[in-house]
Amino acid sequence: MVTVCRPDSVAELYELAVTYHKQGQLEEAEHLYLTILEKDAVHAFANHNLGVISQDVGKYDDSLSYFRTALESNPNEPQLWVSYIDALIKTQPPADLDSLISVSGRLSSSKQLNSCMYISMFDAN
Repeated sequence: MVTVCRPDSVAELYELAVTYHKQGQLEEAEHLYLTILEKDAVHAFANHNLGVISQDVGKYDDSLSYFRTALESNPNEPQLWVSYIDALIKTQPPADLDSLISVSGRLSSSKQLNSCMYISMFDAN
């Protein structure tokens, strides 16, 4: 008899999803991230990584939704801000320019976030 190991905890599912994601197996990763959201709808990094996948395939409106949920769940994580702003910028025409302006005001007081955004801007080029 063959025993199939299926991760049960959110942490195990997330670890496996990230492995698939890093290997470029996006469908498998997406499926696992969605499974995580069934257990924890506001899981910041599952939402974030679904936003990354959505953005990679040009689904910017979907990516904004995932990034927004991630950011609402964990507003102190700089990468979540960077990804959300990047998605706002890439949306043609900008889907939520008022949000971008509002976000920029909140970020001005955080040196860590400003440094992260500065680095991200140059990584994109």
